[in-house]
Amino acid sequence: MEVEGLRRGLLELGDRGIAVKILTTDRSKSVATMVKNEFGFINHLFDPWHYIKGLHKIFREATKLKTAPEMKAWLSPILNHIWHSVIQANGDGNRCTEFIYVTLIHTLGIHQWQGGRLEDVLHRVHSKFSLTPAEKKKYRKNNPSNIKSVLVKDFNMSLTQCPHSPRLSESPESGKLLVYSKVYNVILNALTAEHTFLDMQQLSPHLSTANLENLHSLITGKYRSKDKYYEMEGNRRVIKKVQRKAKHKGGEYVWRKIKTPPNYSWKKRFNDLIIDNYVNDNIIKPKPRRKKGEDDEEIEEDEEGNDYCVEVDYEFDEYLIDEIHGGRAPSALLRLFEEGDN
Repeated sequence: MEVEGLRRGLLELGDRGIAVKILTTDRSKSVATMVKNEFGFINHLFDPWHYIKGLHKIFREATKLKTAPEMKAWLSPILNHIWHSVIQANGDGNRCTEFIYVTLIHTLGIHQWQGGRLEDVLHRVHSKFSLTPAEKKKYRKNNPSNIKSVLVKDFNMSLTQCPHSPRLSESPESGKLLVYSKVYNVILNALTAEHTFLDMQQLSPHLSTANLENLHSLITGKYRSKDKYYEMEGNRRVIKKVQRKAKHKGGEYVWRKIKTPPNYSWKKRFNDLIIDNYVNDNIIKPKPRRKKGEDDEEIEEDEEGNDYCVEVDYEFDEYLIDEIHGGRAPSALLRLFEEGDN
């Protein structure tokens, strides 16, 4: 349904004369295949929010391991660095990958190195550490030769130092990881997996589905709660009851309710309102963030004059609530939220 819904949405936008240049979605393989085969002219990018969420799940599971007690302390810094890498790369897939792979070197306390193939770079960095026989045995799993993907091994690292200030590397770090540790093994395996590497090349720096996720959370949490059983209010009437064999009860006969078809016309009116407001440049946009002690800053603009927010605004749902209760949201849009299927 997700693939078909996206296909129909893109076709309808095309019929309405709206050209889609960049599309940001999650990393669904079926969606990526459909866009590549049917809409090859669209620059298809992946949402960094979903990408980092997947890595967060891997690292979060590692915090439960008794052999990786340091993982919890490194969780937020690594994820923040990946966010920073996506934004700083500004859509350059190779640059983004380089910034992210700096994690494999920086976490060891090394901040300058010789460039080249990623496998060779890691070998040279790891060779700086003197290991005991017991530590060498633990290190076997962290050997860069064990990286499965040839694409990852052959990736060219043109960066030769960490992007941060040189001041940070003048004194030794007490919090650096051991090259043979389980935590480093988790980070190495997660970032050098081939699917993770390929997705790095398509991470979107400016567009994110986080705002859409927050909007859906607002709708289901405030206006169309999933905790509310709308059938009892008469939205769908029961026409009749029939007896059917239940697969989950060993073939016993159960009564099944046949209901009137649901009315989704409000969704079409909702889409029409969004498209019309977009065409007429009447879309409510989140305000840019302002730091304490600074004047309000304008939203940045790209080369074509399209404005965007560089940071993912997790307060978008709260802002939308303020707009609604402040009376600034279009009244027709509010009616769609509140009337639902009625």
